[in-house]
Amino acid sequence: MIVVVAHIKGGTGKTTTATQIALHRQITHPDRKVWLVDADDQQSALDTISIRGELNHQPPLACSAYSTAKQLMSQMNSQAAIWDDVIIDCGGRDTETMRVALLAADKLIVPVLPRAYDVWSLSRLEAVIEAAKNYGAHFETYAFINRKDRSAECREAIKFLESSDVYTLMEGSLTDRMAYAKAGGQGKCVSEMKPLDKKALAEIEELCAEIFGDEEDIQST
Repeated sequence: MIVVVAHIKGGTGKTTTATQIALHRQITHPDRKVWLVDADDQQSALDTISIRGELNHQPPLACSAYSTAKQLMSQMNSQAAIWDDVIIDCGGRDTETMRVALLAADKLIVPVLPRAYDVWSLSRLEAVIEAAKNYGAHFETYAFINRKDRSAECREAIKFLESSDVYTLMEGSLTDRMAYAKAGGQGKCVSEMKPLDKKALAEIEELCAEIFGDEEDIQST
């Protein structure tokens, strides 16, 4: 399965989402070949996995970075079939690299912050999605609330996504937890952190179960 984590707006939690689901997938399914692809110029996902390698955390996770659409297209064409699961972290703007990723995708996962500007930007992403599908892409589009809270803005964001004809609102969500930042800084999945933040792990497990369709991913409850 090829999963693209993308948004045309920066700061929505794409890299955290991509790295955590890739690590969780590899840790819970060691028999599968998982490939994390960093298609963001900032290369934060690659930095995270490089730290993991330097600290010799097991299991290792394959990660590559491609900053141009030409590089990404070439490597996806030559390597994608080798892997069981490919997770692509795209940058926070509409680029040719993102469009190449969407053409290869089985699923698009969109993290949405529950704030007005972030919700408004979804209409611009819809145009990118439509263009990709006009070129022959066949991915399913999902969105989830990142940094979910109890605010009125969050409720409005959920209502917007529930009524959308483009986005399928995922049941899972992420809240604003230090566990994600700490895990990323150590090249780890939240499941590997000590002490364990069970709520953070449950959030990642639920997202992975929805994305990959594996009920066995939910283990912490």
